[in-house]
Amino acid sequence: MKILADYLIHLIEYAHCKGLPNSGITRPAPQTLIPLNTYVKAYEHYFRAANDPYFGLRFGYFLNLKALGSVYEISLTTTCLEQTLEIWQSYVNRVFPILQIHLRKDADSLTMHLTTKLQNPAIQYHILDTVFIFMYRELRLMLGQEKVIVRVPYEDLGEYASWYQAEVLSGSDHQFQFELALLNHSINEKRRQSFALLLPSFLSLLHQSNHTYHPFTLAVRTMILNMSDPVLPTLDQVASQFILTPRTLQRRLKDEGISFRDLCNNIKQELYNYLKKGNHLKTGELALLLGYSRTSSLIHAIQHWEAAH
Repeated sequence: MKILADYLIHLIEYAHCKGLPNSGITRPAPQTLIPLNTYVKAYEHYFRAANDPYFGLRFGYFLNLKALGSVYEISLTTTCLEQTLEIWQSYVNRVFPILQIHLRKDADSLTMHLTTKLQNPAIQYHILDTVFIFMYRELRLMLGQEKVIVRVPYEDLGEYASWYQAEVLSGSDHQFQFELALLNHSINEKRRQSFALLLPSFLSLLHQSNHTYHPFTLAVRTMILNMSDPVLPTLDQVASQFILTPRTLQRRLKDEGISFRDLCNNIKQELYNYLKKGNHLKTGELALLLGYSRTSSLIHAIQHWEAAH
């Protein structure tokens, strides 16, 4: 059985960002197929190296930027949520066959179940956690504040509620439940246009070689960019990825001459400079894209950036 190599590439990128030992795991060519066992062995190696009981959950949240790109691609080919679920079902069966998506419709709701055929107790639920929160981020981007019921097969749900930023219920497996009225819900055109503008800018920052940052600062920057959806993650969320307290992460950044806030502001400035070139966007539109609650906040930031030069 084979799977898409990109899944292993994402895993290697996450491990590199966290500073996990590689142990001879090689990066495959993108958009090729690799043996399933290669991915499973790599996942288990990094899981054990991380020594993190929520490895799958945190890895899935690291893929937020990938979710943004996926939603944009989906928005070009589908018109509603029901079509999206059907695409997911077909895609998973084709390129990640150890997972299965089952759709069950009753009188007033539709439930999507995510399960696995993988017989590896150490990591099978972590892989499900990774894919499930990735799908949830896609749903949030598509549906906005619309209600989605989330269930996972665990009793201790505190960490899950924190990362999902929503109520998470205990269930028999990983499942989303939707009211039938949501099945015809389409992606807002303005949101689709936002994705089209933001995605290239984030990818440009992610792939540029930046030699002005020290190693740990660069790792934190990479983590921030990957976790953006497009709003930048919080200090607590980023610190959790490195299994550090917020204070310790701040101290390590300070040792390299920067604060978490300054690093985020630098990213926003780079995004602003990228977006304002050739897009003819108004300041209010730029503020919305960059996650500022008010236009005046962006204006204040611009004045600060200009004064610093």
